[in-house]
Amino acid sequence: MQVIFGPEHFNPHLTGKPGSYEWWYFDFIDSKNEYSAVVIFLTGNPFSPEYNIAVNKSVSDSTSKKPNPLDFSALSVNIYLKQRVVYRTLFEFKKESFSVTDNEDFTKIVIDNSNIILDKKTGIYNIDVNYNSGKFGEKLRAEMTFKPLINLGDQLKIDEGKSKYMHYWMPSSPVCDADIKIVSYKRDRRKKIELTGLGYADHNWGYEPMFKGIEDWYWGRVISNDYCLIYYYVAYDKTSSEKFSTIFLFEKNKLVYSNFDFPFEIRNSRNYWLLKYGGTVMGNSGELNFKCSSDELIDNGPFYVRSLAEFDVEFKGKKIMQKEIGFSEYISPKRLKSTFLKNFVNLRIKRIS
Repeated sequence: MQVIFGPEHFNPHLTGKPGSYEWWYFDFIDSKNEYSAVVIFLTGNPFSPEYNIAVNKSVSDSTSKKPNPLDFSALSVNIYLKQRVVYRTLFEFKKESFSVTDNEDFTKIVIDNSNIILDKKTGIYNIDVNYNSGKFGEKLRAEMTFKPLINLGDQLKIDEGKSKYMHYWMPSSPVCDADIKIVSYKRDRRKKIELTGLGYADHNWGYEPMFKGIEDWYWGRVISNDYCLIYYYVAYDKTSSEKFSTIFLFEKNKLVYSNFDFPFEIRNSRNYWLLKYGGTVMGNSGELNFKCSSDELIDNGPFYVRSLAEFDVEFKGKKIMQKEIGFSEYISPKRLKSTFLKNFVNLRIKRIS
């Protein structure tokens, strides 16, 4: 895993290689800590059992059909009210639904009728989620504006030359002013929400399957009025010497602490899928001490959990966050290729084309 920066990396990294994946992630918590949302645009959907099983089969059987990552483009929308899911959907599309426009003014990524537009002059993201599925009886229109308040690339320089790395993380905009307008229809019931608050945006991609060599994948972020903390911890299997133990702390719009070898400690819990996940993620470097507690899960699956977690953070002996609410996620990549779990995961995926 490698951290990487620069607006040029916002563009898709299209290789067509089976197992490659990519996603553009946006999350949001409103100013009252009531509503929150997560919207993800994906290609080579790494959470698709059909994709992962086909990738795994193509590796072991050279005669089997190699899957095209763009045939597993996807759109994920999740809306929460405190610890309760009020809307959730994951649509999957074939390659004909995916397109990119890139010029000197903007980059536009389209999946079906939904899109992300990055304004290259202002750095603002405009997200338009627009679908009307008669097949599944769902209709949703969401307009979102994410205005970055921090440019991490201006504050932290990393060697981005060619390397052995196969997985990349771009923390595009750790803190954003966000405006959200959502109108949803489900079973002829209309619901409208207009919100303002703070958001987060990042971009992940990889040139090989997530399940290759990675055992555990932990990520979390929390934003208060004055501070933002992001952690990212990837544990590799025993045959690998690689590790990724990264944490960033911002005060206002300034990076005040970064560590690429942070001493994470994981206290595991289990869900009803017997998935062992980081119920508590913590660490103490001496200068920075934090604890992320996921007591309740808002997404709870056989390979993946998400929580609106409580963060306690101490920096240079000063308590700067106490029970501050943020997002925390865990992925077990090895489970992504399980044929046994395939049908359970597929219950959530709605194939449109």
